[in-house]
Amino acid sequence: MPESTGFAEVDQVIVAALARDDIELAGLTGYQRLPCRAPDAEGTEPLCRAGEEPGTVVEVLAGSSCENSWVRPESVPDAYRLSLASGSPKLLTVYVPRITEATFGGGFGATAVAVFDTGVRDTGLSRGVALYINNGRTVWLRGDCADLSELLAPELVDSYLIEPAAGLATPTAVPAPTEPIEPPPE
Repeated sequence: MPESTGFAEVDQVIVAALARDDIELAGLTGYQRLPCRAPDAEGTEPLCRAGEEPGTVVEVLAGSSCENSWVRPESVPDAYRLSLASGSPKLLTVYVPRITEATFGGGFGATAVAVFDTGVRDTGLSRGVALYINNGRTVWLRGDCADLSELLAPELVDSYLIEPAAGLATPTAVPAPTEPIEPPPE
């Protein structure tokens, strides 16, 4: 499968992920600046740490697996390392995401999603990670909860920049855009 989308800012993130270069990936991370919440407060905002008052604006990377969460900058290299840990990650596809009201954080402005196969779980099911990319920065690190196929679901895909490999359970391909990818209107 080709490993070039034709968009240098997306390809740079893909190359770093394939090399499992967690330091480079950390440097290519786009952080959200959000107010933190008290540990006992309801909400989806990042939790405040000791010494941080509720409402203090903190930098975080969106992270998901079975639940949505937030990763503080000093833990981002470890998050990439764990997400890409087993063996050599294999790029499966790159697509333009279809963002809905149910999408965590509205997709954080991502204009491309690179999906990697990262091995097999003890259960025998495949495992993977999707990097949601906006302007050359990973803005959402999304791991599957139970199986890699969750990251390839047809309802997530608007069009392909790199077609999925034959045999993957994906929708019929839509032609990839030929113009630079623009973020969705706010």
